[in-house]
Amino acid sequence: MSVQHRHIPAGRTVGQRSIRDFRRSVMAISVATLLSAQAYAQDATTTAAPAQDPTTQQLDTVQVTGTRSSVTKAQLVKQNAEQIVDSIVAEDIGKLPDNNVAEALQRISGIQITRNYGEGSSIAIRGLTQVRTELNGRDIFTANDGRGLSFEDVSAELLGGVNVYKNPSADMIEGGLGGTVDLRTRLPFDYDGRKIAGSVQYNHYDLADDGKPAFSGLFSDRWQTGIGEIGLLVNYSQQKSPFRQDTISIEPWYTQTDLPGYEGQGVSVPHGAGINTTIGERERKTGAFAMQWRPNDSIEVYTQVLRSEYDFSWQDYSFFALTGQTPIQGLPGIQVNDRNEFVNGSFQNVPTESNTSLTERHSVTTDYSLGAKWTVNEKLTLSTDFQYVDATTTGTRYILSTGQTTSPQFNVDFRGDLPRLSVTDASGAEGYLADANNYDGWRYHLDNKDDNKGTEFAWRADMDLAFDSDFVRSFKAGVRYTDRDAETKGNIYRFMCLNACIDNPADKVPFSQFPTIGLVTNPITDFFRGESSTFGRTLTAANSAVANYEQNAAGVLAQQHQCADREDLCGLRGIALRCGQRFDSVRRQHRRARGAHRSRLDRRAYRDRRRRRWPDSGGCAADLHRRAAEPESALDAQRYVAVAFCGLARYFAPDLRSSQSQPDLEQRHLQHGHRNAHRRCR
Repeated sequence: MSVQHRHIPAGRTVGQRSIRDFRRSVMAISVATLLSAQAYAQDATTTAAPAQDPTTQQLDTVQVTGTRSSVTKAQLVKQNAEQIVDSIVAEDIGKLPDNNVAEALQRISGIQITRNYGEGSSIAIRGLTQVRTELNGRDIFTANDGRGLSFEDVSAELLGGVNVYKNPSADMIEGGLGGTVDLRTRLPFDYDGRKIAGSVQYNHYDLADDGKPAFSGLFSDRWQTGIGEIGLLVNYSQQKSPFRQDTISIEPWYTQTDLPGYEGQGVSVPHGAGINTTIGERERKTGAFAMQWRPNDSIEVYTQVLRSEYDFSWQDYSFFALTGQTPIQGLPGIQVNDRNEFVNGSFQNVPTESNTSLTERHSVTTDYSLGAKWTVNEKLTLSTDFQYVDATTTGTRYILSTGQTTSPQFNVDFRGDLPRLSVTDASGAEGYLADANNYDGWRYHLDNKDDNKGTEFAWRADMDLAFDSDFVRSFKAGVRYTDRDAETKGNIYRFMCLNACIDNPADKVPFSQFPTIGLVTNPITDFFRGESSTFGRTLTAANSAVANYEQNAAGVLAQQHQCADREDLCGLRGIALRCGQRFDSVRRQHRRARGAHRSRLDRRAYRDRRRRRWPDSGGCAADLHRRAAEPESALDAQRYVAVAFCGLARYFAPDLRSSQSQPDLEQRHLQHGHRNAHRRCR
């Protein structure tokens, strides 16, 4: 890897040092060339050259490049730059075991990466995460809440190099507080002739006990034609990688003063503890196409296309015991260390929760560019290019939960290398969590849907005029125009309360009332490679329950709220009402930002807008808005729950049109098990 640093003495600028280093290099090369010429002249006067053997065969030149070549290229990038630049080139990227761009960037000093389930996902430059991303000097982004590219979306095999600018220059676009990362793809004129390259690898992931292949290929060639020289390049990479992550989590600690044997002493007790296993798979497909045309020595025209598709899905199995949600009772025999911190013991009256979730994300980014460069003479160069970016991201997350309002005995032991957690009956016998009769039934459904898209059209034109002067080397001028459109829908979790909102155990709905939702034993049997048996066997929702979430949830809603059919629910893509908002003010909103400057929103206003963006619910939202606009419906919604989906909001809509009094509405609201949310809105 080639990462070089320069130390600038006080009183000298980076540009001054760069000029001096460059002259020194040129002088050294000139002196070496002169000495070698003199040595050759001396040898020529003393020794006659041997006659060439007529049978000697001239072989083709074979060029071998290695680490020195990549170091030299990186040094040239740094040497010719007018600001602090770190660079890695294709030889470095191809020889390192990097799955994506983020992992390739971690090789540069000053860059830190954040990993998402084992792979690099985002970066920070010298601790700052506000990083601008560019592709071949042009803006590039992923359709999400941010303004930059998601580095995990792009395969490292497609890059010809990466430049990291840690301080901006006048010709760079603002937005990179931490720095700017410029990803450079390959061009056909980068090679002297035909180039064919490829790689195949197989990665086995130990904890997941699964492996997937990965491969990449490149073809590039250039030809002399009647209209000039033409070059074509095609590059493609595809990767699949399974993953698994096991987690034991201890919630934040709080002080409890009534533990047996430690009354009044204020012992630190964890707010809860739980386990989680995540199993998933990534698939990354990235392709690039480039064409160059050079009709003469002074004009060059090029076009480039890059397309990245990223699919990311995973399933979670989790179980938690939350000691801090209700008043709990510690059992005798609790152990505390000398810092008054809980170490070992048991508790009663602890609620538990068992969740199964499915998360999927599909992201596509396509970049089209067309440009030209004209070298007017040895001093003046003109260039221009056009760019169009189209990005979309869709995602879903479904969660089904069961659990217990209280449990007989929750045991916690922090004395070993790994925490030991278990829930038993009052006698301490195992197997309590494997009995469906000890659960409250289905507690709640939770879902989140994202539908993001963005487009950008950009144009730029540049002029570079060189001078034969040590004081002023060149004069640069340029024009930039950008029109960017970004729309984000979602970013809000919609909550459907089932048994979790019913206080009376006799009113809770058993599992048998939901035949379409399967209940199974947690399929993870080798948690932490078998080194931990935390909680033992637990029950959770079947994989099919979250895979067919909308159908299952629609059936539940139809049963709980007597809806005529599933269409009345509008799926789960509904609108939501916030406490304090009026029904007649409900509307779908989206954010539209033109240009980089307009996309900068006040942080508080941005959060407020983000709460009110929902996926399109079709006629359902329009129907609710129409009903709520009638005079009888001008009822202040301050005391009503933020509805989690369109179906329930629509279910209450007829009441708003009637002459029913507010107490009657409150009573009906409470009858359907939404007490907790109702209290939050008072």
